[in-house]
Amino acid sequence: MKGEMDKLISLAEGDHISELQNYLSALTDEKIKALMTNSALKGKRVGAMLKGIFKGSPSNSSEGANRRLLVYEHCIPLCESGDLQAEVAADMIGLLMLETHTLSGPSLAKLASLFVDAIKVGKMGSGKSLELFPTVLTALAACEALTYGKGELSGEEYKKQLINSLCSSRWDPQCVIHFTTMFRDVPLSLE
Repeated sequence: MKGEMDKLISLAEGDHISELQNYLSALTDEKIKALMTNSALKGKRVGAMLKGIFKGSPSNSSEGANRRLLVYEHCIPLCESGDLQAEVAADMIGLLMLETHTLSGPSLAKLASLFVDAIKVGKMGSGKSLELFPTVLTALAACEALTYGKGELSGEEYKKQLINSLCSSRWDPQCVIHFTTMFRDVPLSLE
């Protein structure tokens, strides 16, 4: 596992973009998740590894966009698990925040829905990854059109639906403070 992580980082730090893309394409999603988990738990070079995955996953290709979404879907619960050092989780969330604007509209919609679903069932207890949610909602609101159900919605409309859904559900009392801090950073319309 260490050898794979070292190879990924060395390809990313060099000017070997096509080699990096080929290397990442050869790895299964499960292997990429294992690399992220292992690196995060050890607290070693997780930032360099995540940057490498993003660098080798162009957002304009479907494979790259899917891999970017995989990183978010894996790292958010990992940060919430409580298994990581606080600094490692903060670094990971910070990197995810920087890359959020590169996600496609459908990826942002899926990610925002995952956040809302996790909040509703009480899986955002530590609140570490909630810092990322306002960034996701802001990027989502900037999307002109999203396919939703049988029609299309603007990103702003979808954001409103998500917030209404979130506000109409019951929250775990331990999480309310995290949510109020989060909502402070979410641009809301008068509705």
